[in-house]
Amino acid sequence: MSLLPNDYAEEKGDSTKKRRVERSRNRMAEAKERNLTPSVPSDLQTVLKRCENLEKEVRSLKLNLSFMNRKDSEQTKQIEDLQKQNEDLADEKERLLEEIERILSETGKI
Repeated sequence: MSLLPNDYAEEKGDSTKKRRVERSRNRMAEAKERNLTPSVPSDLQTVLKRCENLEKEVRSLKLNLSFMNRKDSEQTKQIEDLQKQNEDLADEKERLLEEIERILSETGKI
């Protein structure tokens, strides 16, 4: 087993240090941006927050409506299929009743 060479250890330490410095710079830049934005009166902040909440609720309701419409169209299709089956069965019942009447009239003639 060989130990890591000193050069590699220093490079690894340097890259870690560079990442930390970069993160620190990014945090400072973000903080500076936040300080540069004008402060919003609390009433306006409340209104903005309420608007965001309402937008989220509208999105949620739209998704819900879309789901319900899809479900409704599936149920409508099922209802139409059942109505068609019902009509087919009623036609078949009518045909069978006519067949029974014909058979009964033929047996009555014999």
